[in-house]
Order: sequence, then C-alpha cells, then structure tokens
Amino acid sequence: MLSKGAFATINFPGSDPANTTTLGFGISNAGDVVGVEFVGGDFSHGHGYLYSHGQFVLVDAPGAVGTFPTMIINPHYIVGNYFGADNLFHGFVFLNGKFSTVDLPNSSLTWITGVNPEGELVGFYNSKDGAQHGFVMNEEKFTSVDVPSSSSTEGNGIDPQGDVVGRYVSLDGKTHAYLLRCSACIDRKPHEGSKPK
Repeated sequence: MLSKGAFATINFPGSDPANTTTLGFGISNAGDVVGVEFVGGDFSHGHGYLYSHGQFVLVDAPGAVGTFPTMIINPHYIVGNYFGADNLFHGFVFLNGKFSTVDLPNSSLTWITGVNPEGELVGFYNSKDGAQHGFVMNEEKFTSVDVPSSSSTEGNGIDPQGDVVGRYVSLDGKTHAYLLRCSACIDRKPHEGSKPK
C-alpha cells in the first residue's frame, strides 16, 4: 500500500507464511484495503479479507469455494466475486452485513471490479458464446460495454460521475486502455449497447 509517499507491505497472517500469497485489490478513501489471500497457487480457493486499522477480517461469501473482494467504499460496503460450488464465478455485493449475488443475464461468468459511491458497478462478463464484455450496472439494470473492433472488453473502475476506465484487446491481439464518459451515455438510466470511442 502506498500512502503519502510511503510503502507498507500487507501480509495476511497464515500458518504457512512462506507459501501464502496476499493480493490487494481495492482501497477506500479511509485507507481500508480488500483483497484475497491463498496458499500456493490455489487462487480459486482463496479467502477474501478486509484490512482496516492494522487488523485483518475474513470476507467470505456464504457457501463459496473462494471469495475475491475487489473494491470497498467502507467496511460495510464491499463488492467482488466468488467461485461457487457450481464451478462458476459470480459477482457479489456485501452491504450492511448482507451478501447479495450478482449474475448478469445470459452470462456464464460475472466479475465485478469496482463500485462508486452512487452504487454503480463496473466489471466484465462472459456471454454464452464465450465472448468477454465490459458492463456498467445501476439499480439492477446493466449496460454492456464493447469497444468497437475489439475481441474483448473489460471495465476496471468507475468514478462518482459514472465515467469508466478499463482495457480491451484489439483484433491484432494487443491490449489497450480506454476511458468511457459513461455518465452521458447512461444518464443514470443504463441502456444496452454503449460503445467507447
């Protein structure tokens, strides 16, 4: 974690510290961090954590094989993903002590990467044909985000205005970043088919 020019290492305390990997994915304005810890290379069985005021708290979705928090607004508002007993990845929202599953319609995978204070979610999903698309979700409605002439699109972050940053793979196999001024395209009322320029 980098704060005010100083780096701090975050290591989840485990029974096998030499073989435990700690990844940080998201940070709140207050400096709370969420991420995942796992042993060896077994990411799919990882445990989510919240690191706040020097203390670790596990964040595991009920019944999940593995849990992967990706962004945090405050300790009571966390979003992320989990690997279920059905061998599928699902998104989740943890709000005020309750986990809610987020699965986009007609998808085989949903991965939430971020949330803004307005509660708009961003991430990516795989459609039934295996193609990867970015998305923005607002009040249980979602906008699919596909960069023109790309083979896959991923949403990574969203600001309070609804603008989205992410990456996409062009048809020549190269990865690029994009910025989508999504506040204008969704007007807080998402619709299908937004296209970054």
